[in-house]
Amino acid sequence: MGGTASELMGRKEITVVACNAAGRSKTVVVVQVVEAITEFNYSRGTRTGETTTFPFHYTSPFDSESPMVGGGTVEEFLLVGELPEGVLLDPLTGRLTGSPSFPSEGGEVADREVVIVARNKISEQRVHARFVPVSSLLVRILDLFTALPIPRVSLRLVCLSVQDSSSSSSSSTAQQGKDKTPPSALEDSGWLTGSAQGNCRMTAKAGRLYKLSVEKSGYEMMEMEISIIAGSDNSVCAVLCQKLKENQCAIALLHNGFVPGERRS
Repeated sequence: MGGTASELMGRKEITVVACNAAGRSKTVVVVQVVEAITEFNYSRGTRTGETTTFPFHYTSPFDSESPMVGGGTVEEFLLVGELPEGVLLDPLTGRLTGSPSFPSEGGEVADREVVIVARNKISEQRVHARFVPVSSLLVRILDLFTALPIPRVSLRLVCLSVQDSSSSSSSSTAQQGKDKTPPSALEDSGWLTGSAQGNCRMTAKAGRLYKLSVEKSGYEMMEMEISIIAGSDNSVCAVLCQKLKENQCAIALLHNGFVPGERRS
């Protein structure tokens, strides 16, 4: 049997009979014509080159939504690698959902890279995915003497290293040359202007070392390094305020993205 099918055909059984002078024999052949998968991607992720990046917050619901598939019908979705704890792949729809949990004891706050495969009997397409843990931050710059917010300051958060900020300073220094990475959508916030109440909402990778720059009317008020903790840690605020006294201003850094006493929308 051979040739090129001119149209798609579902599963069909065909009986083939072979005959000669000594007798005959028959067998059943199952024939199915399927179309190759030509496209497979996730619209919710950010694609850079061959990699699709998914930022996520620990303990918050994550949903990639169903992927876009072109060409033939996908029979199954497969996973190569390990997703963040709490996130699962639906093998029938390709949807990634769950509530990412903090790494278990002995684990580390780090990116996860996996490959998701969409395939049928004659073809497959792959998505190389990177899951990046992030923290939602609300930054408030305060006047050191009055403790009142300084309105409409401009802030910029730039990642200095891809290393986990919990690693030792000596290790970080030794790796500094290799850890520098070009700015990307998640590594450089650009200049953001705070509100009249002095609040500025930003997003940063969890477990990373950043440089925070603050300006007011083009004048640099401060520039310092901060470590982003994966969860809430009120001790961070106190440490930052102490370091900034020489700059005549202080900073309140809140990991949950809202001010205590402020209602969430």
